[in-house]
Amino acid sequence: MKDIGRYSEDTSLRKPKRASRAKCRLFLEHYATSANITASCKVAKLDRNTVFYLREHDEAFQEAFQKAHDTSVDALVAEVRRRALDGVREPTGWYKGEPGGYIQRYSDNLLMFEVKRQIPEYRDRWEVTGAGGQPLQIVLAAYGAQEGPNKGYKNPPPLSKEEKIPAPGPAAEDPPIEVEAKGV
Repeated sequence: MKDIGRYSEDTSLRKPKRASRAKCRLFLEHYATSANITASCKVAKLDRNTVFYLREHDEAFQEAFQKAHDTSVDALVAEVRRRALDGVREPTGWYKGEPGGYIQRYSDNLLMFEVKRQIPEYRDRWEVTGAGGQPLQIVLAAYGAQEGPNKGYKNPPPLSKEEKIPAPGPAAEDPPIEVEAKGV
């Protein structure tokens, strides 16, 4: 393989170096407050591959990581609620580098997301069905499937004035593809 510096060998397939408990503990403590794997790895001086390897192969680390993740998610949700309901104090009317006053800004968007998270009726849902509530039928048609440089897969050849554009629909020998779409 051509030498391209530190990327010359695939390190993702290699078992990472052993991580000390102190480094793992520091990583988990930082991750619980930051919700950022990369930043937590830098603080703990751990390689990201090591963290992902431990999550997959070490049951104790996996449980501790999940607890740290839950803690970080709870902190994020609390901050969303605080900004949406209590607002953020922002300075206004600057004069000679000093604020003239303050206003309280609230976030309607964050409140909307919190309501959608808490109340299922407000969530965005998409349910796609065919005619009469039947499963959706998707028909794939290839235009201009002839020999040549584009072979009908990119742009069809230009039509002459006498030719008409064919109506989209299934070919006689191709059965329609049925796809059942359910709500999210």
